[in-house]
Amino acid sequence: MYIQVKHKKEEVSYKINFSKKVQEFIETQKIKYSKVALVTDTNIYSLYPKLFKNKGITVILIKPGETSKSAKTKITIEDKLFSNGFNRKSSIIAIGGGVVGDLAGFIASTFMRGIDLFHIPTS
Repeated sequence: MYIQVKHKKEEVSYKINFSKKVQEFIETQKIKYSKVALVTDTNIYSLYPKLFKNKGITVILIKPGETSKSAKTKITIEDKLFSNGFNRKSSIIAIGGGVVGDLAGFIASTFMRGIDLFHIPTS
């Protein structure tokens, strides 16, 4: 599905895909990118453990809740990306609600001047 969003000053387009095949999507990202990180919170991780047992993927867990929106959490995640060899050809997949999406989005936009980001919302 393709959705177009109109902004007051310019037209912006976003590609939005709806699918129940999350594992398949993650596998395709492993082919397209040099490295892939899954960012989620410990609640989501405990609900879908099989989803995160994917070889070749860096899983980064954060504590659930607004307190994770902090400079400390951002630095911790970026340190994990750097220590695992992430670069401009890497991507982040955010699996979770608003806190996970906001944090992963901010990091993706600033890490190495920006890397690709995908959202898999759970709420």
